[in-house]
Amino acid sequence: MGVSPQAVYRWKRRYGGLGLHEVRELRQLREENRKLKGIVRTLHWTSASMFISLRCTRCELAEGLMIIDACVRTVAALVL
Repeated sequence: MGVSPQAVYRWKRRYGGLGLHEVRELRQLREENRKLKGIVRTLHWTSASMFISLRCTRCELAEGLMIIDACVRTVAALVL
């Protein structure tokens, strides 16, 4: 498998003016960017799942408070 002339032209146009140091730095920056995007993606899903979890917990707490409130009203009605 050879490299097409169009691919060589595109590579020269994009990287032709860069020295070896710049190419290595560009490669390192791209790798770091890839890792950072993965971290952001993980944090996004973690925060979304925590939000859903907190929302469900809040609903359960609200439901529990309604039950306690109903019990207090029942006891108050019996005492009075």
